[in-house]
Order: sequence, then C-alpha cells, then structure tokens
Amino acid sequence: MNYDKFHKLIEEQNPEQKEEFYLKLKEKLNIPDEEQKVEEKKQSRFVTFFKKPYRVIACASAVLVIICLSVFIPIALKNKTPAERYCIAEECVETKIESIKKYSKDNSLNILYFDWYEFGEVISSKLFMDAKDTDKFVYIAEEIINGETGDFVKFSITDIHTKVDIFEKYWESCVKESYRENVRIMWHYQSTSGMAYFEYDGYRYFVELDHPESEEAILDIVAEMLP
Repeated sequence: MNYDKFHKLIEEQNPEQKEEFYLKLKEKLNIPDEEQKVEEKKQSRFVTFFKKPYRVIACASAVLVIICLSVFIPIALKNKTPAERYCIAEECVETKIESIKKYSKDNSLNILYFDWYEFGEVISSKLFMDAKDTDKFVYIAEEIINGETGDFVKFSITDIHTKVDIFEKYWESCVKESYRENVRIMWHYQSTSGMAYFEYDGYRYFVELDHPESEEAILDIVAEMLP
C-alpha cells in the first residue's frame, strides 16, 4: 500500500483523528515534511559543491584572484603620483639657514649643491615654506661665490611636483637642450647671465650664473653640481 492509499484511508477516518493518524503514519514511513525537504536540498547542494571537481575549481579561482591582487595592487600604488602643486613665492614663509649642504644632511635629503663652502662664500641661504603646510619646503635658495674662480651662482631647488611662480622665467627662456652625465639640461645664454634647469632624483634645480665667460659656461657649472 503506497502513500496515496494510506492518505485516502486517513481521509475516511474521523476528522478529529485525521491529523493524529497522518502524523503517526509519516513517522512510521519516514516521510519528510516540506521544511525537511528544503533543508535536505540545501545540504545536498552544499555537499555537491565541495566534491572534488568543484573544490578544485574553487581553489584554483581563489589562487588566481590572490595572484592578480598581489600583482596589480603594488603596481597601482606605485603609479599613484602626488598631485602637482602651484605656489606663489610671496605667500611662502622665509627662514634663513646656514647652508643647503647642512640643511640637506640634517634632514637626510638627497639633494645637490655646490660644495664651495671651504673656499667660497655663501651670500645667502634660505628656506621657503608653505604658510599652510610648514612640514614641507616649497623651495630652497642659495647664492654662493666660488673663491677660486670668482663664479657667482644663484640656485634654487623644488621637488618635481612643485611649481613656483618665480621660476616661470626658466620655462620661458631655457629652450636649448643639452646633456651632462646623462641628465637633460634646458638652458639659455645671454651676456649678463646663463640660466639652466634640470631634474635629478626627485628634485628640480634652477641655476643662474652671473656674467658667464662663455655661452656654455652654465653647462659646465651644472656639470660641477652633478655627482
């Protein structure tokens, strides 16, 4: 006698006893109710997913995702460059310093300078800070005379992400291009001064030589600055 026949017999019983007979019959025949069927289906899907073929696919996918993240996240972080800032010199806070050489060493900065201090004379050496952000300099400026040659040089330094209005004359005038020590130098010559700017190791340098002896004297001065 199958389940339908049993169900028909129960329907023919006293209505008050129908539910009781029906529950007892389900218990004896191990007939699952609807909630139990749903739960069993969920468990079946869960078990099926973790069978070997599916498990291998899931593990392989997870490994692939991890590899992709480990490759692309560092690249994305590395390629994220600081935003360029534009500063006005008159709005900077000016501070006198002993020399760029000393400031560089005291602050562990890898910046270039003219090492003429033992036989030359520092006319002025100043640090210019952003009034709104005094943790980082906008530019450093120094005027120095070489005691052996008499060369009088003015030079300033910014990082490569900072532009200052007073250096616009370099962008406009320095249109000649040369190389020293594999460093690209943009420069300009006139009888009263030679001008040049270049970038090195994260910093931008602006150099001016007073009354150069020759057209390319500014290039020789920059070469002396380079390591």
